This record gives sequence, structure tokens and C-alpha cells, in this order.
Amino acid sequence: MVQRTTIITILSVFGLTLFLIFLFLIQKAAWKQENDALRVELDSLQTSSQNLALEFEEKVEQRRISDSLMHRKVYDNYFDAYDAQNFRLYALYKDSERKYGSSSNLARAFNIENSESIKSNSVLGQMWYIIPVKGVHFVEKKQTWTSIAKKYYHNLNDSTLLKTFNKELKPEKFIIVPFN
Repeated sequence: MVQRTTIITILSVFGLTLFLIFLFLIQKAAWKQENDALRVELDSLQTSSQNLALEFEEKVEQRRISDSLMHRKVYDNYFDAYDAQNFRLYALYKDSERKYGSSSNLARAFNIENSESIKSNSVLGQMWYIIPVKGVHFVEKKQTWTSIAKKYYHNLNDSTLLKTFNKELKPEKFIIVPFN
């Protein structure tokens, strides 16, 4: 014979199981709706993410084209020291070692035909020159003198001009691009 406590325990477990099934059935519809809403939100986020990725790629490509055109413009730039009407870009150069000694020597070193286009002044015993230059370049990580020279010069040996004028190559800094 089965004891009374065993029957009560079985009935209690059966009742609890029925109650849990009832709660599950009541919540099932709400969980399904919440799941569907989350799925729609996930799809929307995935679509937005794909659109943003495409937009980012377009912007990167536009930037690459823009940078390429800018480099090409500087690459093709020439300097006519006798033409006073054209826009020129100038840079300040300090000859702290007095390596060049005169504007004409400096003009020869940096391939400037007219030494009169270079202005000089002695400040506190150091010679400072204002020199026409081809342009400026923002140095990115892992760039070398040669890789920069490829962008701006026909002859890669002109990378020595970059070294002479700028002394050091540091990422995320601007350097001056002298004429070739």
C-alpha cells in the first residue's frame, strides 16, 4: 500500500508541473513577440552596419583619390623663379652649420634656378633662408624617404633633397618637399 505522504508528494509534484506548464504557455506568446521584435531590430542593425561599411569604404576611396590627386598636383608642380604671377609656397630653412654660406649655394643644393628668389637673414648668429618649395607632405607610419620621393619626384635619387631639407622623418609630422 502506498503511503499517504507519497501520494501527496506525487500530487504536489504533478500540480507544480501543471502550474509550470501553464506559466510557460502564458509566457510563450510574449517571448515569441519579444523574440520577433529583437530579430527585426537585429536585422535593422545589420542593414545599418552594412550601409555604414559601404559608406566608409566610399569615403576611404574618395580620400585615396583626393590624396592621389594632391600628390599628383605637387608631383607635377614646377617653379619658375622669374614668373612673379604664379602662386608659390615658401619654407623657412635654417643653415645652422653654415653649410651653404650663400643664397646661390643653397639654390644649387635645392635645384632653384634663380637664387634671387631665396631671401636670407642672420638671426642670433644663424642663417635663416626663405626658400620656394614644391609642397608639404604629411608623413604616415612606415613611410621612407624613397616612398615619399616616388610620390613627388620623377627621379628617386631626389629623395636626398628630402633628407637634406628635413633632417629627420617622423610619422604624423609634416615635411617640406623641395623642388627636384
